[in-house]
Amino acid sequence: MESKNMFWTPVHYSSNTLTSTRGYYYTRKKEVYFKKNVVLYNKEYTMYADTLMYNTETETAWFYGPTTIMSKENLIYCEKGWYNTRQDIARFGDNAYIQTKEQILKGDDLYYDRNRNYGEARNNVSLTDTIQDIVVYGHYGEFRKSEGYSFITDSTVAVLADKEDSLFMHSDTLWILFDSLQKAELMLGYHHTKFWRKELQGMCDSLVYNFADSTIYLFTEPVLWSGINQLTADSIHIAIRNKQIDTLALVGSSFIVSMDDTLSKTTFNQVKGRTMTGYFKNNELVKVNVKGNAESIFFVREDNSSLIGINKTTSNDLNIYLSENEVQTISPMKNVEAQMYPDKDLPVEDRKIKGFKWIEDKRPLKKEDIFTW
Repeated sequence: MESKNMFWTPVHYSSNTLTSTRGYYYTRKKEVYFKKNVVLYNKEYTMYADTLMYNTETETAWFYGPTTIMSKENLIYCEKGWYNTRQDIARFGDNAYIQTKEQILKGDDLYYDRNRNYGEARNNVSLTDTIQDIVVYGHYGEFRKSEGYSFITDSTVAVLADKEDSLFMHSDTLWILFDSLQKAELMLGYHHTKFWRKELQGMCDSLVYNFADSTIYLFTEPVLWSGINQLTADSIHIAIRNKQIDTLALVGSSFIVSMDDTLSKTTFNQVKGRTMTGYFKNNELVKVNVKGNAESIFFVREDNSSLIGINKTTSNDLNIYLSENEVQTISPMKNVEAQMYPDKDLPVEDRKIKGFKWIEDKRPLKKEDIFTW
């Protein structure tokens, strides 16, 4: 028959000291059960638990109920799990999270290796950066503190918090890179990246968010939508100031397109140039400066929407002024050639600038659309 001893005094095992209100020791199984006000002391951390079972051979603690593990590096909370005190590896479940000064990692199932500074999370995963006000969600993630990065994948969503207009972004995988002080430096979105914000939407294959200068870089067939305007280029850079869009740069094969007639859906106002710089006020596009090989096609209409003619212009540079996201004034500069064509005199094939494309069907109209590619 297995013996069971009951005790109330501190118990010492290797480098661990365990205390509780009540405790039972099962000699054959080498298991000690602790109940109420359980505290496990270790030189690296202190564990507080409601109920804990400790195996003296494996030096593994199993905990049941609310449990907190505190150390210099982090705070860990869970309501079910185990901790191998010899190898410093653990698995946590039931409302589990790992919290540092800068980040909080949550998941239904967390694995943690203290020696490697490595964490792994599965199912309903979230990584919160409290300094940058960013939360990344998904169903699988890894946190590699020593290597300076974390990533989350599987139905991933990043939320860049803003009281008025938060940005929601999806990529196949989202990475966050940290500096030596564990401050987030970059967020990388790899493949099938799409984002939604009330005043601005976009998509591209790959994205980089530089936290240092609050600039978002879009690469590989990037597209932005601002109001009625579609913006494309080889790459697009968005500068954010005070959590509002300040400027954007379209680099290489820059194009702005807006539908002229929403009834026929066959005529489009267009501007093309080598590079463009867009200026925003209150998250609304108000001016665009076009540099190099500027071309434009605009359908000029009366107030009653009847067509006056089609204006085609080429110039070195071009300034566009907008109000409520609609073009009000176009100012071509240097080597200007402009002509107004009556509708009947301009063939259909000449009404689109080379490189024209219209991909409104890809536009995310609500935040849930970021998952549709």
